[in-house]
Amino acid sequence: MKLEDMLKKVNDTLLTRQQKLHLYSRGICPRLIWDMTITNLSITWVTKNLEAMATRFLKRWSGLARNAATHRLYLPKTSGGLHLPSISSIFKKTRCALAASQMCSQDATVRLIASRKTTAEEMSTRVAFKPHQEVVEVMRDDPGASRRQIVRRVKARVTAADDSRRLEDCRQLTVQGDISRRFDNQASSIWAQALWELPERVMKFTLNAAQDTLPHNANLHLWKKLSSPNCPLCFDRQTLLHTLNHCPVALLSRRYNQRHDAVLELLHEFTCSHASSQQQVTVDLPNQPYCFPASFACTDSRPDLVIWNKDQASIHLVELTVPFETTMEDAVTRKRARYSELLQECSRTARVAKLITIEVGSRGFLNLESFQDLYKVLETPPAKDCRKLEVEVVKTTLLHSHLIWCKRNWREQP
Repeated sequence: MKLEDMLKKVNDTLLTRQQKLHLYSRGICPRLIWDMTITNLSITWVTKNLEAMATRFLKRWSGLARNAATHRLYLPKTSGGLHLPSISSIFKKTRCALAASQMCSQDATVRLIASRKTTAEEMSTRVAFKPHQEVVEVMRDDPGASRRQIVRRVKARVTAADDSRRLEDCRQLTVQGDISRRFDNQASSIWAQALWELPERVMKFTLNAAQDTLPHNANLHLWKKLSSPNCPLCFDRQTLLHTLNHCPVALLSRRYNQRHDAVLELLHEFTCSHASSQQQVTVDLPNQPYCFPASFACTDSRPDLVIWNKDQASIHLVELTVPFETTMEDAVTRKRARYSELLQECSRTARVAKLITIEVGSRGFLNLESFQDLYKVLETPPAKDCRKLEVEVVKTTLLHSHLIWCKRNWREQP
């Protein structure tokens, strides 16, 4: 089989995960279009055979666990997917393009054949993909469209329908669909962009972390691979949340602090490079002097980042948190309660005293609203600089979360 031969050839190469996935997208899939156009296949056969075969290789190349849902392979980047071509979607689009060519043909005989097929599809009660009916729907929406416009619009219609169905199916999953229910659009797009720039092992970790299919002890116990789900360091139940955020031994070893400080350093560099000449900045990082402006308040508190105007007109306290994605709201509530008194004291001197909480999920998903609050304080940073910062924050977080994952069963030597 042509598809199987191409997949095996790519699999036997020494290319990286990302390179193999790119080769599938740009090298293998385009070579299937002509065969699908001239061969009379059913969508059921294509899905059960061709797409199933491709999916097995794609899961292997991307590093997805065997029991992981495949939606993330094919979802668009705005939904947190790799946006790889789906063979079933390619087949649907080729059949729709063929149907549109027949229905718009200058040959009366070809148009008659297309008309009969359209009628047969309309009369059929069998649940199946009906390419001629898809073209009819597009032609009804825009009767004066050219054949090229019809083909483009019907392909977009098929793609949108398949993406919507996959996203809805993914969101129905109790555990693996949790991230898809919480994050969409720009936050997912930034995460997906960063994913392609990560080292191979970190990419594998990231994809499985997003769906909670990593082999932590709670999952291994669920899969009947371990007799106990407990963490060997603290003896609590070792879930992904526990591993990435809540293990007290990892906390004492400063693994979470290192991740936090690495992200904070990026935010500090960005703030200093985009602050106005009237603004001053101090940051709570190791080996750096920290000085909360005494003209606003005398306090022992150390907000991660403090931005204030020299004329004492405003002061902004910036607090970074790297929580698990399901606990972001709790992190915001906790930070606001912690700094409420300090803000009240600062407001006696400054006209504007505000707390900005920035949340970066330990699996790489950002609370973008918190980043927008930071941008408003600065001198309107260019959109490309903001996007670059967000992608770098995601990559840095994932690199450190992967390191925390690798050390989940390690106890630091004194």
